[in-house]
Amino acid sequence: MDCIVIGGVACAAHGSIRTTQDLAVLCRNDAANLVHIAAALSRLQAKVKGSRQPPQPITPALLEGVRLMTFETAAGEIDVFFYVQGMTAYDDLAFRAVAMEMHGRTVRVVSLRDLIGLKRATGRPIDAVIADELEQLEELERLEPPSGPD
Repeated sequence: MDCIVIGGVACAAHGSIRTTQDLAVLCRNDAANLVHIAAALSRLQAKVKGSRQPPQPITPALLEGVRLMTFETAAGEIDVFFYVQGMTAYDDLAFRAVAMEMHGRTVRVVSLRDLIGLKRATGRPIDAVIADELEQLEELERLEPPSGPD
């Protein structure tokens, strides 16, 4: 599955103290990846947020042509994005994404610089505050001496 973690979980992964109740992922939008995303969501017993129907297998067709779809799953809420404000191209963000360990798995997380840009692009006051915080974290990273053998 070709996706990168964005949103609040990405903020926390980069050192933010803010918490979130959902997972937001930005996904490559092509037919093969839609098949993988649908299968993963089905394994999590996903249903479209707000649906009163019990979970049913998710089909790739459900995901076609959308920018965002939110799912309620056995693991919690997941926002599946195929486009986010401020994004140039998925490949650019994916190329700069960083591998991080989360719950025993290696996942790709949007780079700190790209995350700041995405937060700024929303135009929401809360995201501007978060972007300011992330920029402070970015500055701290620049000031830290590189770690290595003594």
